[in-house]
Amino acid sequence: MATPATALPLTVAEAKAHLRIEQDAEDPKLEEAIEVAVDEIASPNGWLGRSIMPQTLRLTLDAYPPRVLYLPGPPVTEVKTIKVREDDDTFTTIYDADAPTDTINLQSDLTAVPPYIWPDDDIGWPGDIKYGPDSMQVEYIAGYATADDVPKVIQRWLLMRVGELYRDPEASLLGVKVERLSHADRMLDGWRVRR
Repeated sequence: MATPATALPLTVAEAKAHLRIEQDAEDPKLEEAIEVAVDEIASPNGWLGRSIMPQTLRLTLDAYPPRVLYLPGPPVTEVKTIKVREDDDTFTTIYDADAPTDTINLQSDLTAVPPYIWPDDDIGWPGDIKYGPDSMQVEYIAGYATADDVPKVIQRWLLMRVGELYRDPEASLLGVKVERLSHADRMLDGWRVRR
């Protein structure tokens, strides 16, 4: 990850309303529970395989890139930069959305799941990319634009998981058996990104 999300898809007020909590003393616990629930499912490390709120992700390749590159953690809204390592170990920017630089005539389908990019067939990836660690770096923006854009089923799952974490904080302690709401996890099956 290059830059983590700075916003959460749920507010403490929404969690309090869901759990019917009126006192403000529980706000810190609820905010922590929201953060933990989001981290549990959100990309780049969460099991849902999706980015929830906007963040900058970096895909790093350790070899010459395949013709088509799949970008983990959809939804992806923008490819920011693509850099390649040359034989002299310097990085060259072959695509920069802000510059603008585009030596490969970048093609993309950011609506696919997972989204993917590729260079123009007549140009291809540069031939002088050095093999090894950090052969290529792709930075891109992933996540739903606002909390209102997050699918309702994901928001509902987050509220239920926040409730579990709030009611059973010792669920994370070693050796304590706590019954999870397994039906809630199945709610997200259709939203998991598989490739």
